[in-house]
Amino acid sequence: MRRHVSDCDLAESGNDRGRRAARFSWRQDLVRCGVNRRAIRDHRQCTCVDAGHDGRGGGVHSRADLVSRVPRSCRRNGRFHCRALMIPTSLAERLELLRAEAPALRAYALIDGLQYEQHFGRSLRRRWGTVHTLFAGTEDEPLASAGPWLVDIAQPDADVVASLNELETARPGVMWLFSTQDIESLVRTLQRKLNSKLPNGKIALLRFWDPRVFVPLFNALDTEGRRAYFGDVEEWHGLADGKRFHVSHHA
Repeated sequence: MRRHVSDCDLAESGNDRGRRAARFSWRQDLVRCGVNRRAIRDHRQCTCVDAGHDGRGGGVHSRADLVSRVPRSCRRNGRFHCRALMIPTSLAERLELLRAEAPALRAYALIDGLQYEQHFGRSLRRRWGTVHTLFAGTEDEPLASAGPWLVDIAQPDADVVASLNELETARPGVMWLFSTQDIESLVRTLQRKLNSKLPNGKIALLRFWDPRVFVPLFNALDTEGRRAYFGDVEEWHGLADGKRFHVSHHA
């Protein structure tokens, strides 16, 4: 059973003292193994550690033991890669697998700004090199806070973004993209997909970042159309009706 960093230490039985001791022990283990204390406090949605707990307040007792439980994609320079806490475990493992053949592959979150604001009670803010709005430089820029945003989750200041794993399960507000492009290049790539010409000649905004739109769009296109529209991003991942889907160049 996968558990959160903040509660993976809690046994299902035992008194409160044992529970507190277990939590303290696990947090000390994380600090010993290179996790910043602030990261432990701030990232409460970690799904990287699949912790077996003995119920007596004991944590792991060696760096190798703890780190061995974390996918390599979640570590940096032998330490935990805290940005990986933002991405579902299955996708972190998928990214690790793909990087064996494409080391330059990067993970991004494509976020619906309105869904984010409604869920967390605050708007996304642009941070150069980390958080970008796709509406920048377009006629829709005044509506940027409610539009699509791209986040490079590997950047050190990506923790300004609240738990996207939580948002994805609560609302249709997140897509995950794997690409070798840097964030500025990928923003330009995605901006070219924003507008679609209707049969009557009018231009309409295509909300491809919404899983409720992405799936019908994909199903409506033929093979050539899918390759033309989705082919410049290595992989697209999302959650629709509780089921994970993806579009990929890879087998």
